[in-house]
Amino acid sequence: MSIKINKESIRYAPCYCEENIWHLAQRQEFAGYDPHAVFISNFQRIVHFEAQQICDGTHFICWDYHVILIAEDSGEWFVFDPDSTLDFGCGLQEYLTASFPFGDRIAQAPLFRVIKAAEYTRSFSSDRRHMRKADGSFHASPPVWPVIQGAECSSFNLWDFVDMVNVGQGEVLDLVGLRERFTGMMSKP
Repeated sequence: MSIKINKESIRYAPCYCEENIWHLAQRQEFAGYDPHAVFISNFQRIVHFEAQQICDGTHFICWDYHVILIAEDSGEWFVFDPDSTLDFGCGLQEYLTASFPFGDRIAQAPLFRVIKAAEYTRSFSSDRRHMRKADGSFHASPPVWPVIQGAECSSFNLWDFVDMVNVGQGEVLDLVGLRERFTGMMSKP
């Protein structure tokens, strides 16, 4: 793979995956590699994930949503997920198999909203209201950088990207559809 990014060099804040990927998508290293932001959720907003750093290697976590970046290099798609235990820039097929070992056979199976990175960075805005408790404090410490306000949207629109029911930015695919579109595989090997 030609895309080389030191994971320690990226902007990263735990529990703010949408902002981490927004910044990552703009890095010069992805120029010419057709990067896409991928929101992972489902109708219930409870997705079973494995291979995440927050797990201890023997357990799983259920996220309400998660965001990763994928990019194509020489006909193969690679995943950049700062929260994964897998290599930063692992193959998409490896990522899907490790992260979703039950595939679509469980109620918490993932759906994927795939958006061109340039479109995502222009249109995404968040004032971090989703991370605030009733008393105004944060569930997790906010990033040190300013809130994100896309050039094409000035209001909070995170839920438009997480929503897997309504038509919105990009396209929504199930696990089989994502595999078929980006790896050429019809089902898990």
